[in-house]
Amino acid sequence: MLLMKVCRSWNQIAISTPALWAAIRIMDARAHGFEALVKLWLDRAQNRPLHIALHGPLVPNVRDSVHQKAHQVQDLVLFLPSSDDLRDITTSLPFLKTLTISQSESVPPVYFSYNADECVEILRAAPGLVDCTFNRVEYEEDVTIGGLDDQPTSQLTHARLENLRLGRRRSPSSTRILKSLTLPALKDLVISYLNIGYGDLLAFFTRSSPPLESLEMELGIGDEWADDRLEGLFRLVPSLTDLHLAFTTPISTLLEVLANGSSSSQFQFLPRLSSLTIRRSAHPTRTEYETLVRTLSARRASRPRMQTFRLVWWPGTTGMREHHEPDADILLALRQLAADGMKLHIGTEDQSYV
Repeated sequence: MLLMKVCRSWNQIAISTPALWAAIRIMDARAHGFEALVKLWLDRAQNRPLHIALHGPLVPNVRDSVHQKAHQVQDLVLFLPSSDDLRDITTSLPFLKTLTISQSESVPPVYFSYNADECVEILRAAPGLVDCTFNRVEYEEDVTIGGLDDQPTSQLTHARLENLRLGRRRSPSSTRILKSLTLPALKDLVISYLNIGYGDLLAFFTRSSPPLESLEMELGIGDEWADDRLEGLFRLVPSLTDLHLAFTTPISTLLEVLANGSSSSQFQFLPRLSSLTIRRSAHPTRTEYETLVRTLSARRASRPRMQTFRLVWWPGTTGMREHHEPDADILLALRQLAADGMKLHIGTEDQSYV
């Protein structure tokens, strides 16, 4: 827009350069004259791939202008107050590469509701999608805590999706969509809160067999994550290099598996693991610290080496300066690992003992 103010010649150059009009961010489509401006802007982009961000309510003419250009949209960000706008705008997106859907922060969740089945249909409408974020997908009442519960009728294999984020911290989304999907190209998965059972998640990884490199997951509350099921789950994704877990159960089982799964300095369990973050609601016990030191030492001595480890307990549940500092021998061992080059954080988010 600044180029158009220089002189008449520059104005004409700007108007006739489609690349300058290929991106638009609409903050409030209700402003006077904005409907005509959006149509003019998108028309000037001609046949260029479009990058569109929509924030706030959509008036019909703006929605229609975007819908008419849906076949050109490559990147789409939607922060909407109404799920009706969402359904109208995501019916066909054949060349879409990246998608982010969320609710406007100022709108109560009751006014914005879309479910797992609708997410599946959005993915079906975008066969070329590579990167996708679904925030605040509604939770269904019929979801059970463990095992294989009711199965959705809509199934989809999406061959190109590499990055999928289901919610974010403090803004969780239902993960029921995973029961409907097969994602053979998936490399990065973020699960803000797992509300499907172990059996369903295992089935997803089994049928997808993805080249998963990064997994961030907050596990649900329940004893099903306290045993060797995590081991069985992670054996399906041996390509993992970055693992980020949040859960309330003891961590000894997982750490034991990480420490003992080696053969001739080459780990058979998560052999490429480079970075591990564990978030939990309680500080470690003495036994857990001992297991942790053994695990990190073994992983540091293997090839490839583990580079980063973070163990964070949530503030408000324990105090940093009461009686939770590791014993002197544990601290010494951890600091030796840090001196060897390992990046360590043991403590709350704001303070580490190492």
